[in-house]
Amino acid sequence: MNKRIIASLDHRYSSRSLGAIILLTLGVIGITTLSIVASVNNFDVSKVFNNPLHFEVLPYFIPSLMVGAFLFIGLIVLLFHFKKQKAINTLLKKGKRAEASIISSIQDFSVTTNNVPRRIIKFKIKSGQIFTFKAFDYGLVPHLTENKVVPIYYNEKGDMFPDPNHFNDLLKEDITHTNTSSFESQFAEKCLSQGDEHFKNENFGGALMAYEMAYEKETSEKVIRKIAEAHEKLGNSEEAKAFLRKLD
Repeated sequence: MNKRIIASLDHRYSSRSLGAIILLTLGVIGITTLSIVASVNNFDVSKVFNNPLHFEVLPYFIPSLMVGAFLFIGLIVLLFHFKKQKAINTLLKKGKRAEASIISSIQDFSVTTNNVPRRIIKFKIKSGQIFTFKAFDYGLVPHLTENKVVPIYYNEKGDMFPDPNHFNDLLKEDITHTNTSSFESQFAEKCLSQGDEHFKNENFGGALMAYEMAYEKETSEKVIRKIAEAHEKLGNSEEAKAFLRKLD
């Protein structure tokens, strides 16, 4: 979970690793292709292309150069990625932890990924030191707005990184809340459906009971009007009016 959160916070974390994987994959595919072509031609490169200049090494030169470039650049990007990853892990293990308030959180539309703009956030700790951090929005936007208090790790060099465990806990709460809300909504819909069935069969008492159960989970206008309608059918005009006043 923390790696996913770090990738969301560090706006280049995912792109570095993905770029390295793509380049290395292209390099491996290139080596495999060249090996197959060479073996098919018994490693006689003069048979690979009709080369009137008889430069036997030429047909392999440009593809080999491209493959070498893919592998070299891919390894450099991968090494840089691991170096950055190690720096973040070291900061999270050995850095100082402090509560920081977000004094500024603005979107930077000059840099986007999948149409998601980069967010430039300024954190301020009690000592007055201000840190600027760049991240992409994704699902962390509600927790990266102004006046929010977020624990961070920082060092004397001025490096800082938000505490991933903090966001881990917040996302778990969001998931729990979403699951609970979804369950309550589904329960309310089932109760309304049962109530409508009772109402259709002129069992207004059963309909009222089902609607009131739905009301316990969902206080929408739709539910209130159904309860009022059931009360009217049962001759409880005052109760119906009382419920309808909730819509005022």
